[in-house]
Amino acid sequence: MKLFFVTSNKSKYVWARERLKSIGIELEQRKIDLPESRDLEVRNVAIAKAKKAFNILKKPVMVEDRGFYIEALNGFPATFIEFMHKTIGVKGLMKLMKNNTNRKASFISVLIYIDEKGSVKTFKEKEEGFIVTKIAEGNCRGWGNLMNIYGHEIYPGRALSELNDEEWKKYQDVISENDYLSKFYNWFINERGADD
Repeated sequence: MKLFFVTSNKSKYVWARERLKSIGIELEQRKIDLPESRDLEVRNVAIAKAKKAFNILKKPVMVEDRGFYIEALNGFPATFIEFMHKTIGVKGLMKLMKNNTNRKASFISVLIYIDEKGSVKTFKEKEEGFIVTKIAEGNCRGWGNLMNIYGHEIYPGRALSELNDEEWKKYQDVISENDYLSKFYNWFINERGADD
């Protein structure tokens, strides 16, 4: 089955393509400039983008969107990550977090799948983490410079950009156990696998 993954992020596309080919999905990347709705809920943003992509391509599509939520900042920047980067950037974000003891942060990611009939299916993931106390340097692996300030509980006190390749793989293994792509994969096998 051929499926279009509408994303401009090459790392995200390659990661998804490799995971889905084992269940017979041929994933093809499409870069389409999709307007983002002004909504704090990542699910609503992703659905609007997926419907627009489906209307353009007239083929089954996947669209993923994510929000970054910092508890001490009442959820800011939420779905406005790009706006945050264009205005205050990670340096400004760290200034807002200065002297704040609540470092909890999370990524909420939503994958929207629209099949050939236009039916919409949603797969959601929430990854809990924290904001480090100092901007790190390192390899963001194509995922953006939030990786310089965001960490995960399996590596306390360290930003993800500081991880070596072995540590990064361990992190990826941990988060992929119940991420949106695993949920899609399992749903696809159960719901669609019988059709093959």
